[in-house]
Amino acid sequence: MAPRTPQIARGCGLVLVIAVVVCNVLILVQWRLYGMPKNARSSEMKRSSSKSESEPVVVTQHHNSHINNHIAVNNNDNDNKQNRENGKNILVNEWKSLLAKEEERDSPISVEIWSKASIGEYFQESIMGSVIEPKLNGVWFRSESTCTSDHKFKFTYRGGQGVIPQKVPKDTKHVVLILQARSDVQASEVRVWLDLIPSLPNVENVGVVLLAEEGCENLWFKSYLENTQSFKIRFVFMVYGGKDWIDNKRVFQWPLGVATYRKFPQSISRFDALGPTTTGLRRKYLCNLQATIYEGSSREKLLSILRQSGLDKHCFINARTRWLAHETVQTAEEYKNILLQSDFTLSPIGQNTECYRHYEAIVAGSIPIVEDVIQPESCGTNPIQLLKDHNAPFIFIKSWDDLPTILKHEMRRTPLEMHERRRSLLDWYETFKLQMKNRFCNTLSVNFNHLD
Repeated sequence: MAPRTPQIARGCGLVLVIAVVVCNVLILVQWRLYGMPKNARSSEMKRSSSKSESEPVVVTQHHNSHINNHIAVNNNDNDNKQNRENGKNILVNEWKSLLAKEEERDSPISVEIWSKASIGEYFQESIMGSVIEPKLNGVWFRSESTCTSDHKFKFTYRGGQGVIPQKVPKDTKHVVLILQARSDVQASEVRVWLDLIPSLPNVENVGVVLLAEEGCENLWFKSYLENTQSFKIRFVFMVYGGKDWIDNKRVFQWPLGVATYRKFPQSISRFDALGPTTTGLRRKYLCNLQATIYEGSSREKLLSILRQSGLDKHCFINARTRWLAHETVQTAEEYKNILLQSDFTLSPIGQNTECYRHYEAIVAGSIPIVEDVIQPESCGTNPIQLLKDHNAPFIFIKSWDDLPTILKHEMRRTPLEMHERRRSLLDWYETFKLQMKNRFCNTLSVNFNHLD
């Protein structure tokens, strides 16, 4: 369990504040009740008494004055009683004020999440662990989530076509934008949302989760990131962020996740992904290759190696020559079932090394064999460095020439060994998602201003 130093420090600070307030109030009450010191009042009374004994005639002459003094004493008693009541009220009011301020400090900080990107669903459901509910028959979607107990944030997620700049809450103070700019057209739509920020009078902090351009350049975004006074962007999590972006202080890599827009499920039951342990059988296929084959690409080379080595007899191959942006319900189901029936999923590079296929294979318990090459070179930083930094239990391969040797070695593993490898893969993924959630919450806590 992480140390709770901030909470302890806050508790000590509260005790100190209460002590100071109570002391000040008690001093005030004493001052109001006992303006003259007690010994001074006693001496004054003694002098009055001795004077009256030495001059008995004056007592009679000043009988009315004595009565008036008695009335004055009674009035002083009433005043003292009223002063005590006033002091008590001051103490109570100070106490209530202090408690109200502390309650306000401990109440969750509201953060709006506005999603206009396909990765929004993966962010909210897989990373934040919250179910998204449709509103107005799916015109827009809403969900609520929180961080761990170490953070006091309450997130309200809004996504879908119905979420437009004219309809967002105008009193928002803290907001995270999930945006998609993989093309020039999408980048222009993103600008509309970023340009909205200066017009929201109460906004203090902005975070961005950006599905950026696969070439990792994204130069149009620099002006927004640099102008913190107008756009208040405190941090960015970026998919396809290259060497000119990722500094792990303000800009961080973020996982692409599964392709929810292509109807791939966020999760598959653990039993289906893990498989039974008693059958003594391996999965139907040693591996699968389901990809669009571009002429002159490493994918074309991989397909050739599978056929020449005879591995195509042990692996499922669905090689398309044309990329399909969307799947039907039927083709999406077929794709998922092949992953569930394969020990390994071959994941050659496409436009970028980072790929939906990595995460879809994990969900199905199929170990990814990933081509570990920086693609494109303009990225500079490896687009899958995040996975490597978190020790993803993949097989990373520099050249597909090494694949036959690797797979022939894997074929000798027992069904139980493969079962345990799937278990390790699924366990790692659950930990990875939790780490991403904590990373997001910690970054927000550190980089957002004026949260206390």
